[in-house]
Amino acid sequence: AFGLAVAYAYGDRAKKGEGKGESRLGTSRHNGTFAMIGTLFLFAFWPSFNGALLKGEAQSRAVINTTLAICCSAAAALIVSKAKHHGKHFDMEHVQNATLAGGVAIGAACDMLRNPWGAMLAGFMAGSVSTLGFSHLTPMLKQKFGITDTCGIASLHLVPGLIGGIAGSIAMGVMGEPK
Repeated sequence: AFGLAVAYAYGDRAKKGEGKGESRLGTSRHNGTFAMIGTLFLFAFWPSFNGALLKGEAQSRAVINTTLAICCSAAAALIVSKAKHHGKHFDMEHVQNATLAGGVAIGAACDMLRNPWGAMLAGFMAGSVSTLGFSHLTPMLKQKFGITDTCGIASLHLVPGLIGGIAGSIAMGVMGEPK
């Protein structure tokens, strides 16, 4: 939400006559390749980030749950992206963005979930919603509010973050006090 407020306050550079604006927002072969490399690094190292401060069984659960959530968000991104294009092809921006949504969504609850289905469900939901958000939320922000979300940050962090907050609340309620 803070990032959207700053983007709104900063305004649209294309309207202000600063640079070429919209013509510079698309992807090319070079920045698409670097974005994919960055996605692969985050895919590989996000689980260790979530488990870094934990010890023992909690650390193992965090790494496993984060890996499951990221894998399921990647699968959801592939399914939803292909469905958006009527089964013809994937949009790599969808896949890159939504793959990381699983890591965002599971962050708060990564060590609390004792069964894998919760992490898989949170990851799949985050990947689906993030892909749809990238397709629909990003253009809506531009059209209604004049906010240029160049990398789909709202659909990568805002919406999966809300899913993660709900998942963390449910996990705390289910987990309760240790016995």
